[in-house]
Amino acid sequence: MERDIVIEIDSVTEEVTLACVAANALFAHYSLPKLLCYQMELCVDEILNNIIEHDLHFVPGTRIRVQVHIADRAARICIRYRSAQPELGPWKDRRDAPAGALPERGFGCFLVAEIMDRVTVARDGDHNVFTLTKTLARPAVRKLGARRQSTEHES
Repeated sequence: MERDIVIEIDSVTEEVTLACVAANALFAHYSLPKLLCYQMELCVDEILNNIIEHDLHFVPGTRIRVQVHIADRAARICIRYRSAQPELGPWKDRRDAPAGALPERGFGCFLVAEIMDRVTVARDGDHNVFTLTKTLARPAVRKLGARRQSTEHES
């Protein structure tokens, strides 16, 4: 069983919630623990807001693609966007730094590194690509009866 959803947002913070809610909904649909769903949603939120603030400087007009992939034993989030900056400086694994010593841009990276099992950042042509992977303790299983029930009554 494998499943993907892809959502594209503009580089404005007001659209970040769309990607976060979509990711959380897919995780919950596959019966991942509620806490883990929210933790991975937090990771999507943190990476997107860091991209928009620190790389794109709040300038709208850049499309950011968020792909959420669920497999039997792993969840993967891939965030891809066009960037003029060839350096991927915003991401650093900060798990070894004392929390009080983290600079701005440091604590979010710390949280993402703590929650996810693997975080990679790569340059693909003129795009930056963040890939966040979480190994699942048990297989992801689609909820039975997950179809939305109609709220309208037949007359």
